[in-house]
Parts: sequence; structure tokens; C-alpha cells
Amino acid sequence: MKQDLHIETIEKLFRNCHQALRRRFRTAMAAGGFSALMAIIIVFVLLEQVLYLSPVVKSVFWIAAIGGGMAAAWLIRQRINVPPFTAFYRSAADEIGLPGIRHILDLSHSRYPVSSGLTEAAVRQNLTQIASEDPEGRLQRYRDRHPASTTRKYSLFTSLAGIFLLAGVLLWAGDAFHRSSTFWVSYQRPIPFEFSVTPGDTTIEQGSPFQVAVRFAGSVPDQVRLGLRSQQENEPRIQGMVRHDEQTFLSRETELFEDAEFFVDMDGFRTGLHHVRVELLPRLQELTVTAHPPGYTGLDRETFTYPFNRMDAVAGSELEIRARKNKPLQELHMIAENSGDTLSLSPDSLITKRITALSDERYHFVMRDEFGLENSNPFRFRLSVTADQPPFVEILSPESRIHDFVTGTLPLLYEYEDDFGFTAVRLKYRLHKAFVNVPVEGSADLPVPGRLRGLAEYDWDISPMNLGAMDRLEYWIEITDNNEFDGYQTTRSSTHIIEIPSLASRFFDQDEQEEQIESRFSEVEESYRRMQQDLEQLREEIRTRPDEEWEQSQLIDDIREQRSDIEQQIDELRKDFEELTRDLEEQGLMSEDTMERYRELQELMSEIDDPEILKLLEQMQENLSQMDQSQLREQLDQIQFNEERYRERLERTLELFKSLRLDADLDRMSKLLDDLAAQEEALSGQEEFGEEQIRQQEQIREQMQDLSDKIREMPEKSPQRRMEQMQQMSEEMREQMEELDRGLQENIEQMEDGQADPSDIRQQQQDMSTQMRQMAQSMSDMRSQMQQQAISINMQALRYILDTLLLLSGEQEDVTRRTSDLASNSPGFIDQARRQRNIAGQFGMITDSLYRVSAEIPQFSNLINDRKREVQRNMQRALESLIERDRQQATSQERTALGGLNEIGTMVADLLDQLSDMQNGDGGEGGMSMEQMMQQLQDMSQDQQQLNQQIQDFINDIQGERLTQDHMERLEQMARQQNQIREQMRQLQRRSGREGDRLMSDIERLAEQMEDAINDLRGGSTDEIMVERQQNILSRLLEVEESVHKRDEDEEQRLGETAEEFERRDVPEMTMEELRQRIRSGADQTRYTRFREDYRRLIERYFELMEEFLEEPEARSQR
Repeated sequence: MKQDLHIETIEKLFRNCHQALRRRFRTAMAAGGFSALMAIIIVFVLLEQVLYLSPVVKSVFWIAAIGGGMAAAWLIRQRINVPPFTAFYRSAADEIGLPGIRHILDLSHSRYPVSSGLTEAAVRQNLTQIASEDPEGRLQRYRDRHPASTTRKYSLFTSLAGIFLLAGVLLWAGDAFHRSSTFWVSYQRPIPFEFSVTPGDTTIEQGSPFQVAVRFAGSVPDQVRLGLRSQQENEPRIQGMVRHDEQTFLSRETELFEDAEFFVDMDGFRTGLHHVRVELLPRLQELTVTAHPPGYTGLDRETFTYPFNRMDAVAGSELEIRARKNKPLQELHMIAENSGDTLSLSPDSLITKRITALSDERYHFVMRDEFGLENSNPFRFRLSVTADQPPFVEILSPESRIHDFVTGTLPLLYEYEDDFGFTAVRLKYRLHKAFVNVPVEGSADLPVPGRLRGLAEYDWDISPMNLGAMDRLEYWIEITDNNEFDGYQTTRSSTHIIEIPSLASRFFDQDEQEEQIESRFSEVEESYRRMQQDLEQLREEIRTRPDEEWEQSQLIDDIREQRSDIEQQIDELRKDFEELTRDLEEQGLMSEDTMERYRELQELMSEIDDPEILKLLEQMQENLSQMDQSQLREQLDQIQFNEERYRERLERTLELFKSLRLDADLDRMSKLLDDLAAQEEALSGQEEFGEEQIRQQEQIREQMQDLSDKIREMPEKSPQRRMEQMQQMSEEMREQMEELDRGLQENIEQMEDGQADPSDIRQQQQDMSTQMRQMAQSMSDMRSQMQQQAISINMQALRYILDTLLLLSGEQEDVTRRTSDLASNSPGFIDQARRQRNIAGQFGMITDSLYRVSAEIPQFSNLINDRKREVQRNMQRALESLIERDRQQATSQERTALGGLNEIGTMVADLLDQLSDMQNGDGGEGGMSMEQMMQQLQDMSQDQQQLNQQIQDFINDIQGERLTQDHMERLEQMARQQNQIREQMRQLQRRSGREGDRLMSDIERLAEQMEDAINDLRGGSTDEIMVERQQNILSRLLEVEESVHKRDEDEEQRLGETAEEFERRDVPEMTMEELRQRIRSGADQTRYTRFREDYRRLIERYFELMEEFLEEPEARSQR
């Protein structure tokens, strides 16, 4: 057993060695072939990286690589031999120097078993000998030195080196390896341009134009071409691309009907192939939408056929959508864009869908075919839904709020409108009776309109409601349409109100309006005062710092702005007063003479504004740098002159308004007392006294208390000249008002008690009614007395002013005549200057009187105050010219002043006549008698003759000279005189009451000629044509006078009566002392109202100056 064991061990060692060598042999073959393959591939990749080999070369390389690997393996196989095991252990035993092992193994593998003792002994001897030789170690050394082991080692090393080298190559030239591995694909070198191709792979609609654009970034090739090939073509069509701009090339448009592919060639470098797929895009071949309106609208259906952008439909309409597509579809949707809803439609060839139109919407279609293509045309349209609007109704007449007594039938005019029709119209009302808590409500059916819009009338009989003071009636109209889709809609008009106010509330409202107007007057005065301060500052700036033009311009700008604000305030004030006057006229509660004063004051308020001031300021600001100091001062003087005139008008209007307000308050309070007396009398006629009667009596008492407060406040708000009278009236009335208040309180307590005798209550109420009427009459008498007294005083003052004006006119005429006869440098200029100064001083005294009178008489024309200021200026200029011994200029100014004096005298005389008519109870608005017309025509003829003479003198004075500013002012003065005559002509025409008469037609044409003459004068015309026109005016005026005279004689003959000859009265000649005594005696007579003390002092001062003035001509005559 031990022997067998040793033999098996030796065999096992050799077999293990043999197997290891065979494995190393195979590993060496594989590693050697792999190393050869790697080497060829590395060379292949390096060449591809540089040369971009063709597919043939790359295929050859791959074959060579595989063949090289196989050849390397075959060579290793040829060089290394590992024989079978028997040959192996024999040769190996010899190689390791142990041939005995070969013998042992031969015996072990012999076919014949070893059984002799001799043989076994020989084997044991060999084994013993081999064991001592270390056969295992020798065999291991033999295995390691064998060619298979060494070849394997070298092959593995080269393989690993090849793997690492190939990995490095792949990292460096991975793209080349990829090209090498895809040996069947031909690659070209990288294109050396940075570019983008539009489009890339795409799908287009069949027959649509196809165009390729190439945009470069950086360098641009010299030549760019497109290669395009369709499915039916074998080779691509090459076409040049044109340069669109510096960086872009475009191909020409080509219509494609089948799939195609294209590439772009750039200086020999080609892009990859891009594919174009040609398909029919989904679309609708036909689309129609039919709108079926609701039946109640009465509208016809309407069909819209695509293309259309918008369709209109009434809310509730059924929309029938019919569409036909061009190809089979997988999906078809109708999208509602506003709501986000998606309607999926059947993808059948013919599509039908019904929807209801509820609101505005935008629709479009989304289609998708089996290839995933979607429609490019969304077939979008907008649905505009017109909702059935609520009906409209509005009451047009009467106005929305009536504060007045309304009885009988109330005519209503209302406007209505709807889209499609109506079902009902109702008039509704709510009546609040005075002193009754629960309102009465009711309604009335009105006719249903047959038209969709229009106006309708309805006469509403409100007499059964018995509207009385302090009742309130609210009414409105409700109208219902025929909307069957959303439900009937009802609309009501705005609520109109008829409020029957108490007389007290009306009067107190009017008083509050007047209080606001007076407050606005005060604001205007304050604004004017601030502007005057700035104007004075401007004057000082120009005097002390003439070179500071910028600051002066800024100051003028501020003044202009303030002036504009004042004009705006005046305009608003005028509008408020016009509204007040209109309301008073509509209510008709004021007496006619009071309303006439309101209308006259309204006209005066329209004359306050003077736009000439703004023009002067603008002109001054524009020419500030071009004017010298004298021109600036002259401009400022003119502005100051106009401002003084403006201030005078403003203050006069305010004074007149205060007087008017006092008279209006007296008028209102008188009527209010009459009304309260009537209410008290009606209350005494009640059969019983309950809660309603108590509230009514309380209301009367409240109104009496308000009236008492008003009377107590009147003296404080009265003009200074009437304050004493109003204080006396207030004290007298206060006692009676307190007595009435106690009586009313007692009467209320008796009615509340319920135990008092009704007859005593009624008697007390009748007594109080009588007392109220007496107070009303007393107040009315006081108002009339004050008015008559004011008229008398003012007439006395005007007579005095007129007499003074006549005296000054004569003196001025004498001064003018004597000045025109003076020689140059004559000492007579000194006497004439002294006389002119005295005339100016005396005229200055009566100007104050004129203003005082104008502040009390609304009929006093603003023109009189304007003329007196101009006359004062002319007199001052005449005095300056006399001092400078400028005869021509002095004569011109004296004549202008003389004309102004005569004009003022004429206007004062006309005013006296008007006041006389008023005092005698004639308002002057009725028809004129022939005598009155004749007298007025004679006066106008004389005025026209004087004006013509002034014009002729003016032309003679300026013969051969250019028109100066003074000349233009004198022409303007004469134009105003001509305008005054024209206004008198218009007044005569209005008052004659003979419209359509031939005589009135002549007067109309004469007034037109006067208007042309006024325009010529203001335009500076001084030629013969103007003189001729003036003579024609005078001739025609005399012809009209003659026609009137002849008509008067004809009428006298028809009546068989002889008309009294009208003689024109001249001012009687008398001495100064006789005139003084006459005025004193007239002022002291009891039948005339006495002059106020200030007028008396003014008259006395006038006579003192006149005596001093008349002494100088007497001394001159003595010399």
C-alpha cells in the first residue's frame, strides 16, 4: 500500500505540473493574440483620429486586427509544445535529472501488472533514491522555466500594457474610437464653423413652402449650399443659399409634397442629414354656427360661415355648430377659453353640436390625427352675448324736486326703453301729509308701450290728494320687461318729490342764499384789497428799482393771476345771483317793484367785470423791457384808473345789494305774517282740536319765533343810513312778537288740556290772526315809506347835481373858447389854469354825491360813474397842458371834458325823469305818447348835433397830425357819446309799442348807421366819409322827428283835439344867491323829504367854492 501511495503521489505531482503548463500555454496564446489585437486597434484609432478613414479602410483594419491577433496566437502555439502526459513526464523526468521517475511511472502505466519481487525491490530502491532528490522542488522549477510560463508572463504584461494604452487612447480620442467601431459609416472632418440650422428635423403641411436658414456665429464660409432630396430622387439637388445678412444665409422657398431630407454644405463641409416629413395637417373644411334666439325676442336666426371673427347672440340663444374635417382624426375638441371648458366632439366626418349662449366666450378647435399632428389654424371665433338689459324709465317732466303748490292735474312726461318689449308700467306714489305720521301709498297702471323706446305722457289727477302746505308727495314709475329666459326684470325711475313748503321755509332759504352772496361779496373785496397792495408794490418797484425787470414781471404775473381769480369769483357770484333772481321770479311771492330791483341789480352785476384790466396787464408784461419809466408810469396810471372804476362798481353793487336785501326782507316778512295769519284763521275754523291741530299750532309758533329772531337781527345787517329806522322797528315789533308767542303757547296748552272751552280757543286764535295781519300791514307801510323817502332824497340830490353840472358846463365851455383864442406863451394861460383848477375842484365835490346817489339807485347807470372819472382825468390833463402852455393839447382835453360834462348831465336828467315816473307810479315800461316820443327825439337831435360839432372840431385840431394816445381816448369818448344816443334810440323803439311800423323800421336803420359810426370812431377813422355819415345820421334823425310830428298832427285832427305845444324848458337864469335861496327853501319844505346832513354840508361847501370861483371873472372884467 505504501508503494502504491508513493507512485500515486509522484504521478499526481507530474499531472498537476502538466495541467498547469497547459493552462499557461492557453493563457499565453490568448494574451498574445489579444496583445496583437490591441496594438492594431490602437494604431487604427490613431489613424482614424488623424485621417478620418473611409469605411473600406476601416473594415480592412478590423480584419487585420482580428487576423493579427489570431496569427500571434498561432505563432505562440507553434513555438511552445506541451506534449501529452506520458511524453511530458518522460521528458520532464529527464529534464529534472530523475530518470528513475520515468521508469516508475512507466511501470505504473504498463499494461502488465508488476508482481515479481525483483521488480518491487527495484521500485522501492528508485523511490528511496528519488525521495532524497526533492522531486517536487525540481518539478516546480522545471514548470517555472518552461516556455509556456515565460511566454504567458510576457503575453500578460503586453496585454495589460495594451489595455492601459487603449484606455488612454480612448480618453484622448474617444470620438475616433466611436468612428472606428462604426466602420460601416463614413465620417467627415468636423465643420470649422459655429452655426445653427433652422429648421432641423420637422414636419410641414403638404404643399407649404419650405425654406432653410443657416445662422453663423463668428466666421462665415465663402459658399453655402443646400442639398435637398425627395423620396423620388436618387441624388440631392444642390442649390446655392443667398446671404440674408452678415451672419445668415437663406435658401429659396420650395414647395414640398412628399418627405425629403436635406443637408447644408459649407465650403465643402457638410452637416448631417435633416429629415422633413410632409403631411396633411388636420383642419376643418367647413364650419357654420347658427344662432337661434329665444322666442320672446322676435328675432330671426342668424348663420355665420367661417371665416368669421365674431358672432353676436342674445343670451339664451341655442348655437348649432356644424363642421366637416379634411382627414380622419383621433381627437377633436372645442375649447372655451374664458371658462376653460373643453367640449369633446365626435371625430366623425360631419360634426354637429348644440350649446346655449350664456356669456361672452372665445372658442377655438384642437385637432390631432393618428401621427400626432395638430391643426395650425385654430378656427378661433368670439361669441359676444348680448344680455337682455333691464328696461329703462325716467321721468323727464316735471323736474325731480318741486318746492311749490301743485293742484289739479300734474302732466307727466317720461322716457322708456327696452331691448325686446314690456309687460307692465305702473305709477307709484307715497304721500306724507303734514302732521300725519303714517304715509298713504298707492299706484296706477299706465298704458303698456307698443314700441321699444320713446316718450309717453300721462296726466295725473292729484286733486283728490288735497295737497297742502308742508305735504310731501313722492312718486316714481316702475316698468317691467318681457324677459322669459332669465325672468322678468323691473326697473324704477328716480323718485320725484313734490314738497309743498311753508312760506317761512321758502323765505328763510332765500335769506340764506342772500347771506351767502353777501359773504361772497366780502371775499371778492378782500381779494381785491390784496391785489391793490401788490399793484402799489409794483408801482414802488418801478419807481425805486427800474432795472429789476424779472421781479417786476413776476409781480405782474401774480397780479394777473389774482385778477383772474377775482373775475372768476365775480362770475360765480353773478351766476348765484341770477339763479336767486330766477327762483324768485318763478315763485312769484315778491312784489313787482322788489322783483324789478332784483332784475336791475342783476344787470349791474353783469357790468362789474372789466376785461380791459387784464389786457393792460398782459400788454405791460409783454412790453416791460421796451418801455421807459414814463411809459410804465402811464400804463400803471391807466391800470389804476380802471381799477378805481372797478372798485367803485363793486362797492356800489354791494351797497345796492344790502339795500335790496333789506327791502326784500321787509317784503318777505310782511307776506309771511299774512300767511301765518291765514293759517291761524283756518285753524280757528276747525271743529275739534286734536293732535294734528296741536302740531300745526306748534309749527306756527316755531315760524313766529324764527321770524322774531330775523327781526332782531335786521338792524345789524341794515345799511348805515337805515340802521336807526330798523332799530326802532325791531323794538316795536319785538314787544308784539313776545305777546304773540305767549298767546300761541297758551293756546297750545289749552288744546292739550282738553278741558278748555273750544269757543275760547277759537276766539283767541282769531285775535292772534288779526294781530298778525296788522303787523304785516305795518311792515309793508314801513317799506313803502322808506322807498318813497329814499326816492325823494335822491331826486333832490340829483336836481342839485344837475344844476351844478349845468353851471360847470357853461364855465367849461367858456374856458375852452378862451383857451382856443390864446396865443403862444400868453399870460392868459395862468388865468385859464386857475379857472380850470376851480372847475375840477367843484366837479370833484359832486363826484362824491354822484357815487352816494348811485349806491342807492339801481337805475343809476354805471356809465355815469365811468364818465365822471374820465372827465376828472381830462380836466387834470387840461390843467397840466395849460400850465405847460400847450394850447392845442389843452383845448383838446377841455373839449373832451366839456363833452363828458354834457353827457353826464344828459344821463342825470334822464335818470331824474325815470325816478319821477316811479314816484308817480309809472314804471316807464308802458307805451309812449307822441309828445314823449317827440321830446325824446328832439333831445337826441340836439345831442347828435353837439357830437357832430365835437367831431368836426377834433378833425380841425389834428389837421396834418398823427393820432396819439390822447387822440384815441378822445375818439373813444365820442364813440361812447354816439353809443349813448344809440341806446336811447333802442329804448325809444322798445317803449313805443309800435313794432312793425314803418317809423320803427326807420329808427332801426338809423340805429344800425350809428353802430357803424361807433366802429369808425373806435377804429380811428377821421376822413370825410365819417363826417358825411355823421351828417346823414343827423339828417335822418331830423326826418324821423318830422315824421313823428306829422303823425302827431294827423292824430290830433282825427281826434278833433288840439295838442298842447311842447316847449323845451331851459335852465332859468338867476343869480348865485337866488339859486342858494331856492335850494334852501326847497329842502326845508315839508312836502319834500329833507336832505341828510352830509348832503346839506356838501351843498353849503359847493356855494362857497362857487362864490370864490365867480369872483375871479368879475375882477378880470374890471381890469
